[in-house]
Formats: sequence, structure tokens, C-alpha cells
Amino acid sequence: MSEVLVISDTSSIILLDKIGETEILNKCFDKVYATPVVAREFGILLPDWIIVQEIHDKVRQEKLNAIMDAGEASVLALAAEIEECYVLIDDNKARKYAEAISQKYLGTLGLILRAKRLGIIPSVRPLLEKIKKTDFRASESLYDLILEEANE
Repeated sequence: MSEVLVISDTSSIILLDKIGETEILNKCFDKVYATPVVAREFGILLPDWIIVQEIHDKVRQEKLNAIMDAGEASVLALAAEIEECYVLIDDNKARKYAEAISQKYLGTLGLILRAKRLGIIPSVRPLLEKIKKTDFRASESLYDLILEEANE
């Protein structure tokens, strides 16, 4: 079976850090990547299991920088260089771009649902409650959908 890889944007790592759950990211995927841009945006040392990977195609990254945040642009540029990976992004514009190019993606709430489905966490509800206490913005209908998908 092939490895399941993810490239994470800064906002997801920050949110997971705020709720004390960064380890979920490590447990949900075989390898977790970030870009140097994401590492800088995070501001402190990333966990040692996150592989910081340089982007080779700087032209692609610059083109993406023109239409979205540098972190998301770097994640999507790196994804184009790594076969069969997910990108972990919450930004709507970046998600729409990922969808347009058929790049597999999920957001932080989707990651939490994945963790439940993989048996990593017993319930999504406590984590969603922690997230609601942060500055992360999502609609109540999205929280409800995650709970429904998790059968909670």
C-alpha cells in the first residue's frame, strides 16, 4: 500500500497547536510536509516529524503568490511536485484552486473527521468545541455536517 502524504498550510498547524492536537496530523498521514514559507509563518520550530521541503518550481510559486496568500501558494506549488498527496488548507480561494486542478485537499475540520474515521480519536465533538473557542471561523452548518458525518 502506498504512503499517504499531506502538505500542510500554516493555519491548520496553528489551529491544531492552539487546541493541543498537532499530533493528529502526524497520526493521520504517513508523511507530513510543509514549505519553508509555512515554517516561517508558523514562527516557532515546527514539530520534528514535519518535513520542510523546498519548492523547485519557483515560477509556479510566484504565479500562485499573485492570486493567494504565500503560504497557500507554496503548499499548492509543492503539491504539484509531489505525486499523490493531499493539501491541508482552510482558505476558500486556495481550496477552489485545488479543486480546479484536481488536487486532493481537506481542511482542518476534515482532518479531525479523518482522525475519527481512522480511530485516532474517539469523538470529534470535544475538538470542535475547542476550535469554536479560537479565532477560527466556520459556519454552524459546517460544524453540524462534521458531527453528522462522524455519527455524533
